[in-house]
Amino acid sequence: MILAWRDSFKVEIMGITLLSTAGSSLQERSCKTHGRIATQEGAGAEKPGRQKRITSSMVRDDHSTEIREKSDFTRSSKAFTATVPHSVHASCAAYCSVGVIILLLLHFTCFARLDTALLSSRTHDDTSSPSESLRPQRVRKHIYIHNLPPEFNSNLVARCRYGITSRLINFCPHTSNDGLGMNLDSKKQRPPRNRSGSAIAAAAAAVDDAFRHGWYKTDPYMLEFIFHSRLQSYPCRTSNASMADAFFIPYYARLDALRYLYNTTQQAETHGKKLVEWLKENAGDEWRRNGGCDHFMVLGRTTSWDFDVVSDGVVESWGTGILSLPRMKNVTTVLLERKPWLENEQAVPYPTSFHPSSVLELYRWLAKVRSVERRSLFAFAGATRAHLKDSIRSRLLQQCSESVACSLINCHQLQCSTHNPKPIMNVFLRSKFCLQPRGDIPTGRLTFDGMIAGCIPVFFHEHSAYTQYTLHFPSDKKSYSVYISEEQITLGTSIEAELLKFSEDKIEQMRETIVSFIPKLLYARHSHAAGFQSVQGDAFDTTLEGVLQKVARYKEQLNLS
Repeated sequence: MILAWRDSFKVEIMGITLLSTAGSSLQERSCKTHGRIATQEGAGAEKPGRQKRITSSMVRDDHSTEIREKSDFTRSSKAFTATVPHSVHASCAAYCSVGVIILLLLHFTCFARLDTALLSSRTHDDTSSPSESLRPQRVRKHIYIHNLPPEFNSNLVARCRYGITSRLINFCPHTSNDGLGMNLDSKKQRPPRNRSGSAIAAAAAAVDDAFRHGWYKTDPYMLEFIFHSRLQSYPCRTSNASMADAFFIPYYARLDALRYLYNTTQQAETHGKKLVEWLKENAGDEWRRNGGCDHFMVLGRTTSWDFDVVSDGVVESWGTGILSLPRMKNVTTVLLERKPWLENEQAVPYPTSFHPSSVLELYRWLAKVRSVERRSLFAFAGATRAHLKDSIRSRLLQQCSESVACSLINCHQLQCSTHNPKPIMNVFLRSKFCLQPRGDIPTGRLTFDGMIAGCIPVFFHEHSAYTQYTLHFPSDKKSYSVYISEEQITLGTSIEAELLKFSEDKIEQMRETIVSFIPKLLYARHSHAAGFQSVQGDAFDTTLEGVLQKVARYKEQLNLS
């Protein structure tokens, strides 16, 4: 459905609502009322009014619908009469006049219907949209980015080719496209061989146009790089620290941690001490004023356990001690998996390989998710964990391999690489449910690969999703997922029998719920991310708004105390 009127228009396509207003965007207007937008570090924030407005030229292609505003109709009618040759103008003047009248009547009739449709769509959004309750209140606050020395960020990236870990890790390819990685070229890549059956081979071979737009070889551990790149163009970024509502610490802690984790000569408990010293000396009042409660940073590893393993001043196991430092305990941390009992930690979606550069790329993918034929009842991509005694993975592998209703990707035989997602995504696209058990840690990227494919997740542990992604998932877990406890699987519960209890209508309803918040699970391509504000925001927007609200609550509590 396309809705257009005067100086603004609204587009509703496939259940996702897009709103764009003429002139400056809503976020820019709210930012301007709060104060002047400034720049820092030479990058500069976008100036008010410069955010791209979505116009007909941006959405005109083979798979999209052309948007026209009222003036387009008027210009079309004028152009119609103006192009009539003078020699025949008199003879067909009456017909032209009638044509213009008909066009005008259709024009106003159309807009009368559109107004009714708009009212209807607003009513639908207000009453039945499954993701409406998820949208954080738009809080456009000013953010100040600390100008850290290069040794804390850019120099670490420059040493990507074995420069940090001495010939162990080369992550240079992952730094392309502001941390999104290299483009996924569907023409050059061939699906890897797999001995587990023709179903996987057929799925992997079914590579189509859906993977030619917006897909990258993304490493989820580049989260720090991705967030820093986006924040550099944040509309309400300020270079005046006194105006800031929150402060971002652009420290690539995950990259810096490599030299502690893979080098025994480095004392892991000292990780982060130089950063704290720099903040004390250079951040001054900003760092001391609220005890760090108005600061936030991003950690690009899977779990905060990797950064908080100090006991009596000594790291006793894998990890470093940056989050154990007294002054870092008040800083809000954004990471891929949180400790559910810590309020200052916020888990965010794992970056997948899909980063649409336009709203239309997003809509094309959603159309694929809705239209694909799903022949498998459920799918499982994984392998056993021999070192995990209580893992149910072997039972899931056995149940899936013995069921004709399950598509199995055995990651012992086919490397489930995040840098070649097509074989896995094709299986997920053709399955109704996807099993998402715990691995070495409760969460995993495959959860998000499955969900953006419209595959309903089946969780076996609360910490795999429900206690983690509180900003991005609905509070009603039954609306988008299935929960079967690990104990049930251990006692012999049949997954196939449990999933067969869901009717086709219920499955479709659950998938529609997932589709409604897929944009909030994606990290849009940086240079075009502004357009996603008109949808509901992407994973970055959703996270930032939630973190800013969290910071505001901390500051309010400090003021009350």
